[in-house]
Amino acid sequence: MSFIEGYLIGLATVIFFGPVFFTILNGTLQFGTKAGLIVTFGIIVSDLACVLLCSLASPFVTSPTSQFWLSVVGCFILLGMGVKYFIKPIRYSEELLKLNRKHYAGFFTKGFVVNFTSPFTFAYWLGAVAYGNANYLDTSSLIIFAGSILLGILTIDVLKVILAKQLKKFVQPKVLKLISLACGIILIGFGIRLIWYIYTKQQV
Repeated sequence: MSFIEGYLIGLATVIFFGPVFFTILNGTLQFGTKAGLIVTFGIIVSDLACVLLCSLASPFVTSPTSQFWLSVVGCFILLGMGVKYFIKPIRYSEELLKLNRKHYAGFFTKGFVVNFTSPFTFAYWLGAVAYGNANYLDTSSLIIFAGSILLGILTIDVLKVILAKQLKKFVQPKVLKLISLACGIILIGFGIRLIWYIYTKQQV
């Protein structure tokens, strides 16, 4: 029961098309499925780190200071990535660009950092951990519950990679440039949203 419930909760993240989706989209369009999967791996590792922090150090995670600095870092990252899409749009190529070790580290880091520095990620996991603690009393059930949520999120992110790969077939240079601009605007929008989040938290 804990596995099924957790997996369904993980699958429910399909409704969230946040910054990580556009990071997956960027990597997959330029470098193919492997790049998108590396971003996904970074996201899952950051989610695992969030689970551990929310389980073992929830007072630290929920403290106003931690939330403030996570939001500030996340804000700068999102604004920087958004501006980058304007200055350096996604390049169109019939052939996928070749991946090297630098790209591996870069895409993993992007996936990890963009997800980890979002206070909304921690809000999601704090809710999931609280729900798990309230409904599953033994440690094994809690581990299965959290693991199945991660598996559900991984399933959704892999599907996003497949979707991005399919888009490559229909994307032409002008369309790709529009996608770059759209990604830039959306990421900047998420950055501004974080600025508003910081501002409203400071007013409380």
